[in-house]
Amino acid sequence: MDKSWMRADRDSLEGHLYEKGFSLGYVTWIWHGASANPRSSAASTILTPSSVNIEENIKENIGALEVGDICKAAYNQGNLGDDCDKDSDEFKRFLSDAEQPLFEGSDSSKLESMLKLHNWKARFRISDSAFTDLLSSVGSLLLKDHVLPINAGVNSDIVECPKCRKSRWKLGKDGKERVNVPAKVMWYFPIISRFKRMFKSESTAKLMTWHVKQRSQDGHMRHPADSPSWRNVDYRWPTFDNEPRNIRLALAANGINPHNKGLKNRYSCWPVVLATYNLPPWFCMKRKYMMLTVLVSGPQEPSNNIDVFLQPLIDDLKKLWEEGEPNVFDAHTKFFFTLKAILMWTINDFPAYGNLSGCVNKGYISCHVCGDDTVAKYLPHSKKISSKEVKEGGLSMEKKSIFFDLEYWKFHHVRHCLDVMHVEKNVCDNLIGTLLNIRYKTKDSEGSRLDMIQMGVRKDLAPQKIGEKRTYLPPSAFTLSKTEKKKLLKSLASMKLPYGHSSNIKNCVLILDLKLYRLKFHDCHKNKNEAVKSRKPAKNENVYLQTKVRKRKHSDMFAFIDPSATFKLNDDFQNYIIARMRSGPSRIFLLPHNESYHWILIMIWESEIFILNPLPHQKRFTALEEALVGTIRSDNAQIGCVNKNPTIKNLIGSPKQPGGSECGYVVMRYMKDIYEDKEMKFLSKWGVKCRKSYTKEQLDEVWFETLQYIQEFV
Repeated sequence: MDKSWMRADRDSLEGHLYEKGFSLGYVTWIWHGASANPRSSAASTILTPSSVNIEENIKENIGALEVGDICKAAYNQGNLGDDCDKDSDEFKRFLSDAEQPLFEGSDSSKLESMLKLHNWKARFRISDSAFTDLLSSVGSLLLKDHVLPINAGVNSDIVECPKCRKSRWKLGKDGKERVNVPAKVMWYFPIISRFKRMFKSESTAKLMTWHVKQRSQDGHMRHPADSPSWRNVDYRWPTFDNEPRNIRLALAANGINPHNKGLKNRYSCWPVVLATYNLPPWFCMKRKYMMLTVLVSGPQEPSNNIDVFLQPLIDDLKKLWEEGEPNVFDAHTKFFFTLKAILMWTINDFPAYGNLSGCVNKGYISCHVCGDDTVAKYLPHSKKISSKEVKEGGLSMEKKSIFFDLEYWKFHHVRHCLDVMHVEKNVCDNLIGTLLNIRYKTKDSEGSRLDMIQMGVRKDLAPQKIGEKRTYLPPSAFTLSKTEKKKLLKSLASMKLPYGHSSNIKNCVLILDLKLYRLKFHDCHKNKNEAVKSRKPAKNENVYLQTKVRKRKHSDMFAFIDPSATFKLNDDFQNYIIARMRSGPSRIFLLPHNESYHWILIMIWESEIFILNPLPHQKRFTALEEALVGTIRSDNAQIGCVNKNPTIKNLIGSPKQPGGSECGYVVMRYMKDIYEDKEMKFLSKWGVKCRKSYTKEQLDEVWFETLQYIQEFV
C-alpha cells in the first residue's frame, strides 16, 4: 500500500480531499480511535465492523454497498465470506499462535518457538524421529501449562495398518521390527482446497469455462472437449454438463529416478499428477496448472499395490462426484456454486498401464487387445515371450482397479491412454542401442540369433563359435562398423539445432565409448519424426500412382518417374531420366520431388519443364533444375535436336497447400487433376497467378484412395 500521502503537507491533503472526496463507506472511524466490538475469539484482537449498520448506510450513500461487501468478506460475515471461512480460520490460527505465549510469563510466542526449532532441525539435518524426541524432552522441562506440541500427529500412536494388520515399521534382515523406521512412506496433498483456490483467482476462474465459451467448435480435434469421451459424459450426466465450471481431470503416473545415476541405481519414486482439461490446451499441460497429488517414495516401485496409495485421492474424487464441494466462490462471476469433478482417463506408459488398470501386460497373455486369446511363444534363448498374431479377445484382469470405485468409471469409452512420448523413447533407445551395439541395450544378441534359427528365420545370421569362449555374430543389414559409428556420433556432436528444437545432443555423445545415452523424451520424439520425414517414398505408393495413371483411357499420354531417382543427382540419375523419356517421346512425365522435407511436382513435356509448388511463395530448386536441363539437353543432342533448348516454367496458379495439411497429398492431388483433365486445360488454368487453395475434402479424397489401395496391396 502506498502511504506516501501521509508525509504530504496539509495543503496537499486538503486539495486531494477536495478533488477526490472522502470514502463514503467509512462511517465509523474504527481505524482512528473509534470503538468497535471485536470478533468473538479468545485469541484474536482484530477489530471488526460488526457494529456498523451497513444497511442504513446504503440508503444514505450510494457507494457503501461495495465497501460493506468488502468488509463482510474481510471479516467472514455474510455470504461473501463463506468460501473463505476455512482459510480465514487457518490464518487466524496462525495469528493466535503468534500472540499466544509459550507459557505464562514467557517472552516467546508459540509460533516463534516452533519456527526456531524447525529452522534448527533443517540447518543440522535432524531426522523426524529425533526431532519428535527433542520436542518431548523440551516439553518435559517447561512449565505444565506450556503449549509446545510434543507429538508428530494424529496417527503417531498407530503401530499397524487398520485394514491388513501389518506392522507400520520396517522389518530388518533378522525379521525384527525397526521401530520408528516406516515400511513405506507416501505424501498426499489434498485436492479440494486447491481447486477452491483456483476459483479465487479471477483470471483462472475465467479460464475454467474456456471449453464452453471460447473453444472453436468446427469439428477438428484440438482439445479433449472435442473427443467422443467428453461428449459421452455430457450425454450421460446432463446435470454435470450444465455447470461449465465443473472440472474434468486426467491422471498421470509413472516412476522416476530422482538420483539420476543411470542404470546403476534402481531407485523408483512415483508421483501422481492431475491435469485440468477445463483450461485451454496451451495452459492445461503447463507446470502452473499441473497438480501433484500423491508422491510415493522408493526405493521399490509400488507395482500393483499402487491402489493403496491412491485411496485418499479416490476418496476425494468420490466426494467431488457424489456430493460436490458446496459454497465455492467464483471470483470472476462473484457468485457461489457447488463444485464437482470427474476423472476422464489416466495417462501412463505400458508397464504403468498394467498397474493402474489391473490388466495383465506381461507373460503369455500380455496383449491388451487379444487378452486370453493371445497366441504367444516362449523364446528360450532370449528368455522372452513373443506374440505371434493379433485377434480380438477378452481382457485378462489381474486385479480390480481402484478406479472402479468411482461410479462413472465403467461408463467411460477410454479409461487409460498410453503416453506416446514414453513409447517413442523406449523404441528410440532400443533402436540406438541396437545400431551402436551398446551393451545391455542392444536387441541383437546371441540369444535372439539362436531364437531366429530355432524358428527357421534368417539362418544365414546364425552365431558362429570361434574357439571355446568366443562367438562371432555375422553382420546384418543394420550393423555399423566402428568407422561408421564414429562418423554418426561426430555428426551428432557437431550438429547445431534451432533453440527449443531439442536439448544439446553434444552432451549425450561419447565418441570414445561409441555411445549415445541420456536422451530426453523430446529428443527421441524429434529423432523419430526426422527419421520418418527423411525416408524414401514407399514402393507401394509409387505403384499406386502408376496404377492410377494407367487406368485412364488417355494413359498413353502420361508416365511416372520414381521420386527416389532424384535423391542423388549423378550420372545414374541422368541415364534413368533419358531411358524413361525415350520410352515415350510425346508423353507427359510426372516427377514428385522432395527437397528439405517439402514435396513439389515436376512435369516434363517434351523440352518444357513445369514446376508446381504447393507453397504460396516462389522458390528456386537450382540443383535439380540444372540437372534436368542438362539431362534434356544431352538427350536432345543424342537424337539430333540440337536447337531445341529446354525451358523451365513455374505454374504459379496451381492450388496451394491449406494450413494443417501435408504437402505430399497436395502433390498427389495435382497428379489426379492432371490425368483427369482430358482437355489438357491445366496449363492455361494454372499459368495465371491465383491464391486458390485445395479444400480439405479434395485432399481427403486422395488420402482415402491411397489408404484403400495400400490395404488392398497389403
